[in-house]
Amino acid sequence: HAGLLNTYTFLVHKADLPKPKEIIYAEDLTAFNSHECLRYYFGDRNVKKDIYYLSDHEVVKCSVLFPNTNRQAVFLWGDEVNNCNLRYIYIGGQLMTESSLQYEKNIAENIWQLKSGIHAGMSLYSLRKLNDAAFEFYGGRSANMGMVLKDSTGKLDFKKEHVILGCMNCNDSGFLKQAVLNSDDAIRDERILFVHTIILNNSKTEQ
Repeated sequence: HAGLLNTYTFLVHKADLPKPKEIIYAEDLTAFNSHECLRYYFGDRNVKKDIYYLSDHEVVKCSVLFPNTNRQAVFLWGDEVNNCNLRYIYIGGQLMTESSLQYEKNIAENIWQLKSGIHAGMSLYSLRKLNDAAFEFYGGRSANMGMVLKDSTGKLDFKKEHVILGCMNCNDSGFLKQAVLNSDDAIRDERILFVHTIILNNSKTEQ
């Protein structure tokens, strides 16, 4: 109604941020729970607001740390209005942000590594060896092509660390018609697969 005043509530959080020397692994970035926190810590020139294309039909707001560099990391927020409440961190090279898609130069291989040892660019054979067990991933007939199944067993936690594989020789019908493939079968078939994207899941409800 006319004459009524808007009321605003300010909620202040005290956050203990890591020291620069303590930011070693990709998981250490989960300490930053808002865009403003990233901007304050890393500086305006190193943090940009952007949008991320999850699919052809789904777009979300995000923040990009060190955009278009070998230290690029994309933060997706649970609260897109206030750019806070971290849900996911995407690690990789050519990620699906608007600025990356418009960037014409090559982006160097991402240097962030997880505590488990997973890093972008590592081969399927190295990932299999690190997991110490065979695992399955979605093939060309799936909407989630390349993603390692979350319920795969072994030393790695694919529920917390989502891994999406890229491939350099998977354009044949043997791959494109398969919904799910086994890592050992792919290695035996000499598929040139590698870790393309790592998604750190910071959500408490989507395990």
